[in-house]
Amino acid sequence: RILLDTGDENVPEYQKNLAEVVQSEQVNIEHIVLTHWHHDHIGGPIIWKHKRSPEDAPDAELPTTIPNNWLSDGQEISVEGATIKIHHTPGHTTDHVVLTLAEENILFSGDCILGEGTAVFEDLFTYMGSLQRILDLNPCLIYPGHGNVVDHKRSPEDAPDAELPTTIPNNWLSDGQEISVEGATIKIHHTPGHTTDHVVLTLAEENILFSGDCILGEGTAVFEDLFTYMGSLQRILDLNPCLIYPGHGNVVDIQYYIAHRNQRENQILDALKNNSDKRLNEMDLVRIIYTETPEHLWPAAAYNVNHHLTKLTKENKIKCLNVDGENKWQFSTRNCSL
Repeated sequence: RILLDTGDENVPEYQKNLAEVVQSEQVNIEHIVLTHWHHDHIGGPIIWKHKRSPEDAPDAELPTTIPNNWLSDGQEISVEGATIKIHHTPGHTTDHVVLTLAEENILFSGDCILGEGTAVFEDLFTYMGSLQRILDLNPCLIYPGHGNVVDHKRSPEDAPDAELPTTIPNNWLSDGQEISVEGATIKIHHTPGHTTDHVVLTLAEENILFSGDCILGEGTAVFEDLFTYMGSLQRILDLNPCLIYPGHGNVVDIQYYIAHRNQRENQILDALKNNSDKRLNEMDLVRIIYTETPEHLWPAAAYNVNHHLTKLTKENKIKCLNVDGENKWQFSTRNCSL
């Protein structure tokens, strides 16, 4: 058998179910294929249960007798009754791959396509190219790394994708624009940060706001630029809506979003201030701030810290210095208000 990703060690229910299936079906796992490096896809202890000997230390590397090979684009892996093919699909991460099962024309999408919410990406340009590649593969079904199965199969009657007919108006929205129908008037508010073109909408009659992906009802939003994103949150706060309806999840409180971001930002400022004689990079700050976070999650934390550092630099609260080709940051003593 082939196991795709090993899951998250912090989700015991999944690990328990997987172990029970392996035992009850007497499965012999011949290959473990990891779609990308994120902890929720590689952290499951199933890897160690099936790959380690009792003599191996808990934190040891895989035994050298176990093959540990990089996947290559177009590579095929076969076991009895199944052949999977590897397709490099960067964007979510640079190393991300999806897999197709030839016998059934189905695709396992990892985190490139999710069955709930929207995917996070490191690079939008390459991510969109990967989505196009998956579209070209035309699988019947897509099994994502999270959420429900995505039905991608077209019926024979489906026409090819076409542009909107020219008889249908297709207009860009503008900041402050109002659109009215009987009993309702919505107003457009440009709120960049999540994306440069993002807008939220207010319903004048009930003083409620539809936040798209600027504010989510589960987790915290992803952003392209933290500085502009925080400005957009402040703009929403100034609108003072009674309720906020997000694009995903339940109705939310904007104060939570701002407080969460400000708390992390203050931790970064304190770390730089307490080490004002030093020049620190993202990982230096992660080691200081994320003391209770498992070390394998630090690279993701450093990515988040970088957004905060970029914002604080734009605000002239800290200095960004190039040290031997690497960006490092230092507390700005000129900012006497801190």
